[in-house]
Amino acid sequence: MTAKILIIEDEAVIRRELQILLENAMYEAAAPADFGDVPGQVKAFAPDLILLDVNLPGCSGFDLCTQIRAVLKRANSVRIKETSPSRRVYFADGSDRVSVGE
Repeated sequence: MTAKILIIEDEAVIRRELQILLENAMYEAAAPADFGDVPGQVKAFAPDLILLDVNLPGCSGFDLCTQIRAVLKRANSVRIKETSPSRRVYFADGSDRVSVGE
């Protein structure tokens, strides 16, 4: 069975490149351009992994993470990576505790 990966990224070039790379590596990848109903998209696609951008237009990746976890009810660990400008990595575990590292 092929793993399913959902890409939530607002930059079209990055979103498309990630999708191409993942599909070339034999993953089933979806990369919606509309972020109006991310929890609904997650529920419909049922991904094994979600690549979630923190800085999305009009919404926070952290808020989306909380909404996604409510829909999936099976996610015990989520990693959100901020690639610019500070290159910080944020971790959210099942207790909603967030630690920041550089």
